[in-house]
Amino acid sequence: MIFTVSLKEVKYGTVTVEARSAGEAKIMAEQEYSRGNVCWKDSEVELRSVDREAERGDER
Repeated sequence: MIFTVSLKEVKYGTVTVEARSAGEAKIMAEQEYSRGNVCWKDSEVELRSVDREAERGDER
């Protein structure tokens, strides 16, 4: 049997930036996130749904 399982993941992490204001720090933190420069510390995973896939046999 084949199942499709949907998950939701929430991660908590930090990034340190040098900025002149909180607004600038937020923009810089988003840029660092895009570059993959976040120190992830914790996460939560939630099972959303499980759906059984229909059997297709030898169909093409």
